[in-house]
Amino acid sequence: MSYGLFRGEEHIYTYEYKHIAEKQARSLGSDFYVRELTFDEYYKRMKEIYVEGKYK
Repeated sequence: MSYGLFRGEEHIYTYEYKHIAEKQARSLGSDFYVRELTFDEYYKRMKEIYVEGKYK
C-alpha cells in the first residue's frame, strides 16, 4: 500500500511506509495528515508525474 501526505485536499507527497509519512506530517504541523491511497488515486498521481510531467 501507499500513503499520501495531504494538506487539506491537496496531495503533497506519496510514501510507501505509513510510519515515515506520519513522522513527516508531525514535523510539518497540524495542517498535514496521512491517509492510505486507493489504487485509483495512486495510479492517477503516478500518471500525472511520469506521463504528464506535472510533478510539484
